Amino acid sequence: MNGTGADVQRKPDQNCKQQTQNPLPEDENLRALLSDISLRILSSRAGAFVDTFARAAGVALDADMLLVSRVKSKDVPVETYALYDRNGQTEPYFYPLAGTPCEVVVDEGRSLTVQENVAGCFPQDKDLQELGLQSYAGTPLFDEDGACIGLIAALWNTERQDLTLEVTALEYFAPLVADEILTAEAQERHDLAMAGASSSIWYMDFEAGLEYFSETVRRIVGQPNIPRKAKLGTALSALAPEDRRIVTEAFEAYSRGEAPFDVNFRFGAGAGPARWLRMAGKARRNA
Repeated sequence: MNGTGADVQRKPDQNCKQQTQNPLPEDENLRALLSDISLRILSSRAGAFVDTFARAAGVALDADMLLVSRVKSKDVPVETYALYDRNGQTEPYFYPLAGTPCEVVVDEGRSLTVQENVAGCFPQDKDLQELGLQSYAGTPLFDEDGACIGLIAALWNTERQDLTLEVTALEYFAPLVADEILTAEAQERHDLAMAGASSSIWYMDFEAGLEYFSETVRRIVGQPNIPRKAKLGTALSALAPEDRRIVTEAFEAYSRGEAPFDVNFRFGAGAGPARWLRMAGKARRNA
């Protein structure tokens, strides 16, 4: 989806029927829809759960497009973690969040439905008009701390009379999808560290502005009480200026492709006995 988002908080016109979902209703139609999606997932023998869910839910909801998006920062394009497209598109899809209905879902942490004229409700989102999309249903994904990490969104090329059933089904599966995404990312961090032959793991996520420390790395640097997840720059701020410069210059040279990231530095200099450490790293780059 595209756009610049100046009017996303404006009051929608009368064609924009948006609503926040009530708790899961227990009716036969909902149970039948949830069963349909679940059976489609179970009958699929290939692919990760999130990809399988996107295909199963897209077909069961009769959607023209269904995407699972991972949102780490509004400053970088959103990447679809999984995509179902009735027309057969399977390549990863990137879009700016600003000005889209997805921005409302992420910013407000609530489900959103637009039953008709979604392109008119969000004129900055040029993709809605170009793809001929008319209706939208989206629900947020949360981590264990209650922070919104992304969303599930279904879209249709036709107007819909009522999207209560569809968005409630997305809400039902949202915790499972969020858990699978976070589990896959944790495994990816582990695999990346193991590929670098690390004896301990220090992982920096520049999109989310966070860094992660394994129990081993906390023990090696002599700070067992450092949090497992912290603000980006926490580790570097604990270094003496000269050692911080050594690590920073090595990383910048690696980012430019001039040398591997492999550096020796001191930890704790000026605050008790210093520990000499060697750190080797490997990056995963997005678009």
